[in-house]
Amino acid sequence: VKENYRQAIAISNVADFWTNQVCRRIAAVIVILINPIPITPNMVTVCSFAVNMVANYQLINNQLGMAASLYFFSHVLDCADGQLARLRNVVSKFGMFFDPVLDGLKDLITFLVIIAYFSDSNVFIFSLVGMFNVSASIVFDWVRHTIQNRPKDIKESHKNLIKRLGIVAWSVPTRNFIIVFSLILHYPAAIMYYTCFPGTYFTIRKAWSL
Repeated sequence: VKENYRQAIAISNVADFWTNQVCRRIAAVIVILINPIPITPNMVTVCSFAVNMVANYQLINNQLGMAASLYFFSHVLDCADGQLARLRNVVSKFGMFFDPVLDGLKDLITFLVIIAYFSDSNVFIFSLVGMFNVSASIVFDWVRHTIQNRPKDIKESHKNLIKRLGIVAWSVPTRNFIIVFSLILHYPAAIMYYTCFPGTYFTIRKAWSL
């Protein structure tokens, strides 16, 4: 069991603390439990998407604590699918395409729901700007990964204390972290302030780096 756990968390293409030190460790336990069962990594991906949709429903119904828990669990499952594929050595081109497509859809649908949630509030305009930043970032990531064939920017992370600590300012996992803790604190407007103000800056930087 210990060896399977180490294998499950050994390889990661992400650098943020939230994913590596929290979500992937919980996901590794789930992977160990489901590994003997005939559940495929793509099934886990679909399950992650379904849990995210239930979280959106809970948010619309103002069940903030339940929504936070489900958004968190959805991200844990998103970590688990890749870990399961690597543990079984069944990484496929379809899975490598399918996973990021559903991740992008989750991000977009979640922020559409957030726009609806804030439609009658004084931060509605911020939600629109946030949605634009999230959508643009997804497009820019697709261009970099697919058109430019540049999955990750090459950086000397060993010389950067922030990167070494796993602090990533603008990414899908970071947005999940902000959503989860904003809802736990019953202050969902923080999601909008984050995606609107820092989000605009980092989206412009992402566009400039193409």
